[in-house]
Amino acid sequence: MTSRQKAFGFLTGQYAKIILVAAFAAVGIAALRESYYLDVLIVIGIYFVLIMALDLIIGYTGQLSLGHTGFFAIAGYVSALLTLNLGLSPWLALVAGVVCNALIAFLLGLIVFRTRELYFATITLAFGMIVGSLAIALYDVTGGTVGIGGVKPLAVGDFEFDTGLRVAILVWVVAIAIFWLSSNIVGSRVGRAMRAIHTDEVAAQALGVDPMKYKMQVFVLSAMLASIAGSLYVHYRGIISPGMVDVVLLIQSLMMLFLGGVGTLWGGLLGVALLTLLPQMGTMIESYKILIYPVVFLVILLFLPNGLVGIFHLASRRLEGSGVSLSTGADLQRLIADGPILGENFDKTNTPRMDSHALEIVGLNRYFGGLQAVADLSFTVPPGTIQSLIGPNGAGKSTVLGLISGLHPPSSGEIRFQGKRITGLKPNEIAELKIGRTFQVPRLFQNMTLLDNVMVGCHTITRTEMIPAAFSVPSSRKEEIANRVECLRWLNRVGLGHLAQAHPNILSHGQKRWLELARVLACRPAFLLLDEPTSGLNETEKRQFTDFLVALKDNGMTMLLVEHDMNVVMGISDYIVVMSYGEKIAEGVPTEIQENEAVIAAYLG
Repeated sequence: MTSRQKAFGFLTGQYAKIILVAAFAAVGIAALRESYYLDVLIVIGIYFVLIMALDLIIGYTGQLSLGHTGFFAIAGYVSALLTLNLGLSPWLALVAGVVCNALIAFLLGLIVFRTRELYFATITLAFGMIVGSLAIALYDVTGGTVGIGGVKPLAVGDFEFDTGLRVAILVWVVAIAIFWLSSNIVGSRVGRAMRAIHTDEVAAQALGVDPMKYKMQVFVLSAMLASIAGSLYVHYRGIISPGMVDVVLLIQSLMMLFLGGVGTLWGGLLGVALLTLLPQMGTMIESYKILIYPVVFLVILLFLPNGLVGIFHLASRRLEGSGVSLSTGADLQRLIADGPILGENFDKTNTPRMDSHALEIVGLNRYFGGLQAVADLSFTVPPGTIQSLIGPNGAGKSTVLGLISGLHPPSSGEIRFQGKRITGLKPNEIAELKIGRTFQVPRLFQNMTLLDNVMVGCHTITRTEMIPAAFSVPSSRKEEIANRVECLRWLNRVGLGHLAQAHPNILSHGQKRWLELARVLACRPAFLLLDEPTSGLNETEKRQFTDFLVALKDNGMTMLLVEHDMNVVMGISDYIVVMSYGEKIAEGVPTEIQENEAVIAAYLG
């Protein structure tokens, strides 16, 4: 690797970005300390905090919030009213604003996260508009359109942040601290869960991620950050009015986020800097910004969908080269043969008791409207076996896997795992019980590297939460390193270790199957639900894949397999259940199924 390539690799690192942001602030403050543009630098710092708040909820969790200007405004008014009317310390007023917004965000989240994404955007937009309307209507409290003036600056004892230089230092210390905390979050177990939810919520749930939990946490956190930005703004300007937090700020903040790069954190700084400096270039832009900004926003969405950071990443990849190659069959065979297939850390105490059924299905029914997809289905899966569920297209096989994994609630009937009733549990709760699943079409997280994809699979066996992740406490760092090493081992076992830092879009269909399997195995499951795992593979790939599944079974894994390739089914199955039109028509060992006249007539014939 050349020094130029190393430089680009360094610049894309987490701590390099923090150093760059700190350098931007330090150089800017030093160069502009006696200039009018120091005020611009302060505003950039405050808006940077607001854009980071938006990026966490929009860029990382995929929830389009249009109400963060409302949180910004609430914090400003709370700080102003508490310091002027109650004589409260500006710092306590800032904290009160943060607490108030956190509570509001939590209550709002209870409503909006039970709706679809479009309604989320609509409801949050309505929230922001209501806040603006109340700021005007409650004249006796908020001063109406005139607003509230004479707000005290922040202070520590007798030391007031009442000069541009002092405020600039304070604002950028806060901004850099928030950037560090946010960077730690998005690079952690919590951040991977957020990105997984953004890309494919169904796949994330199947790996044990609770979407409601993380959406709520991030929404509350982003509201708190927007609150900090609002309070800093008010205590710097000394005034708050509805005109400062109107629809122009909403459009401007979204432009800043998308121009810099959604889902990057530091890209927001580029967007904020450019769009804050742009009006300084001429009075026309400032005068007509309500007309200019929507046009600029549309241009950004059409021609810079990944923002300015996307251009940087593209240049970085071209300098570094792809650095990837395809795995060979020989490599894969060697990796399968190396050592215990489940790894030295696999906990066999999680496997079902050998004296009980691993899975029991009793009288299972599922209706979709007037269509009965599953009709009075009953069967058991013994531990340590591979059991296949076969039948013609539309028989209800994948629906059964969805019912077991919690994707669909059954209309009636019961599902038990290791003797415990799991009927009606959520998919993430099912995953916590060590039941893993794959899908007919591999559902990979396209915005994440192969390594991060597999690390999402570790979600149920890791415990780092938001606050430890944010402060990068030693226990969370230790857990992160251990799981990174284990997931690299899984990638090596399926022949993809050399592609760990690549993204799934470069993989062949067969490699995507291997990646999905490695990801689900990273959670150390006791039971696997496999939905047509060899579909689309050639004969060599099928042989390698089935050899791998047999090796898993030999290490104590139990599997329920939906598959159409009868060579695969008859070659690895210990027992087979046959469905047709939602009903079970036969079950038995492979030789019995091959000779069953009902099965031959409905499927095999």
